[in-house]
Amino acid sequence: MNTQTLGIPSTGRASDDHLIPAQPSSPPTLIERLAASHAAVLEKWNRNFGLDLRWPKPILARS
Repeated sequence: MNTQTLGIPSTGRASDDHLIPAQPSSPPTLIERLAASHAAVLEKWNRNFGLDLRWPKPILARS
């Protein structure tokens, strides 16, 4: 189904699409500071309480 006929814009990038360049000389905005803080909290929570979903190593019986 052609998404253009549904009015859904294409996700392809055009050659004139450019990301906004970062401005390292300006201090981080409130949103940037909140995002960094939130990411740090999530990282710490995942490190301390994250589930290890890997298969456990088999325990070999000694004979």
